[in-house]
Amino acid sequence: MTKTLLCTLFASAFMASTASAAIILGEQDFEGNSLANGLASNAEFLPGTEPGLGFDSGSGLGWSVSFIDSRNLGNGGPLVGTADAGDLIGVSTDFPTVSDGNGNNQIDSSGNTTQYFFVEDADGTIAIAFDQIDATGFENLTLSFDWAANDANYESQDVFDVSINGISVFDVSGDDLESGPFSDTFASVMLDISAFDAGMLDIVFSISNSA
Repeated sequence: MTKTLLCTLFASAFMASTASAAIILGEQDFEGNSLANGLASNAEFLPGTEPGLGFDSGSGLGWSVSFIDSRNLGNGGPLVGTADAGDLIGVSTDFPTVSDGNGNNQIDSSGNTTQYFFVEDADGTIAIAFDQIDATGFENLTLSFDWAANDANYESQDVFDVSINGISVFDVSGDDLESGPFSDTFASVMLDISAFDAGMLDIVFSISNSA
């Protein structure tokens, strides 16, 4: 069974100035990033560092990746090996052609030319932290992004969460990941984040799954 969460077109954090002129302070669509499908080993997930998978921030809002042992398995990164194959984390234009062996649907990205960041079987939490955004002097902030989840019998600990300055602003977990417009297909979300107007923004996408 594979359990996969993906996010793409990291939201253009759209900001409106006091003069109501629309301004984009930061965005990331992963188009300028290296393709980096592959296995992620514990050694590649040192605390606070990007995994050694050829990730390249490229153009747009920069980002970094770290691993959190949210399931208390004592591992420093996704578990790998013959007993736990298929840990796929990276940037892609096409969902990896990996069968889950259980007949579960995979996200259909055939013919897709847009890159996205995906996390499969992380055995913990992958945190994608974007460069800090300076929104001082701006108000009526919104955050938009596209994401999808592979419908594959989620566990209570499986989570897709977006936080700003350590405060969760979007959270879907457990069985709820199997329903909604984001199941097996990308859906758009736009959030009112005006509570963070005129400040510094630290935006983090946290993806926790296991199989």
